[in-house]
Amino acid sequence: LSALSEAKARAAKIRSKESALFKKNEPEIQQGLEGVKIALKALREYYGNQDQGAATGIVGMLEVVESDFAKQLAEMRVAESTAAEDFKKEEEEMKLETSRKEQDVKYKTEAHQRLDADLTDLQSDADSAQSVLDDAKAYAETVKSKCTVTPMSFEEKKAKRQQEIDDLKGALTALESSSSSTA
Repeated sequence: LSALSEAKARAAKIRSKESALFKKNEPEIQQGLEGVKIALKALREYYGNQDQGAATGIVGMLEVVESDFAKQLAEMRVAESTAAEDFKKEEEEMKLETSRKEQDVKYKTEAHQRLDADLTDLQSDADSAQSVLDDAKAYAETVKSKCTVTPMSFEEKKAKRQQEIDDLKGALTALESSSSSTA
């Protein structure tokens, strides 16, 4: 948008200079043309229809100058009107382009805001889901430790059997001593 604004300002500045130059030069050319017409009129009235060599050459030269001034004035006017029309068209195109770009900015800003809101919602959902997952993993670990039977190692089994043997021997001794005291 700023580049478009700068281009518009440059074009307006150039057009302003062209218009000022035309407004300065047009009266000068018009005045020159009027002067040549007056001179031709005066020479024709003075010499009339007489065929005089030097006068004919001067009148012929002034007619060429008059033609050149008229041609230059016509070209200047056409160039000015064309430049004015082109500037007007370009200005309209720039207005349309500016309007299009402003709408693009508006829509993209709205889309960005929607996406930011969606991202925030999704991040919140992800955080909630992660919290639930972490809680479920912690619970699973507690349940797993309660439900999982871990086999005893060989040394643990040996020690447990030895304890049972010792307990049985103690019970046997107690039974033998209680049977000998009753008998």
